Amino acid sequence: MAPSCTFRDYMARLGLGDGAGMFLPLLRVTRMSRTLRFSNHRLRQFMDEKVALEFRADGVSDEQRSFAYARYTHAGDGASKEWRPCIAKRLGQRRSEIQWLFSPPSAVRPLGVASADMQPQHVVGESAVLLAAAKPEFKF
Repeated sequence: MAPSCTFRDYMARLGLGDGAGMFLPLLRVTRMSRTLRFSNHRLRQFMDEKVALEFRADGVSDEQRSFAYARYTHAGDGASKEWRPCIAKRLGQRRSEIQWLFSPPSAVRPLGVASADMQPQHVVGESAVLLAAAKPEFKF
């Protein structure tokens, strides 16, 4: 809540009350705590959405995982290639397991392409991955 706003300001902005100012809603303002987070599912949902919005894939970089671009081959488009963003996990022996940051929904899948062709994780060689984190911690 903004310290400069009154409850009347919030009534107008959020549509609280009856509009004539006769009915004032009862509001309870409480501090956020662990107990409130566990007992209030709306607060839990809000906090989960906030964490999801703050996640930046290009900031992922440690000894095992790093943000990268990997070569994706389109099975239903004449085997055309595209570089897609992913998280690469080092497996050793110059190989990585990649997890795409996005994948097309199955409803958009080209005709004749099995759903197994669009799995979100693949194991690829060093030549198919470009590490793109600001400071990648692992090397092949």
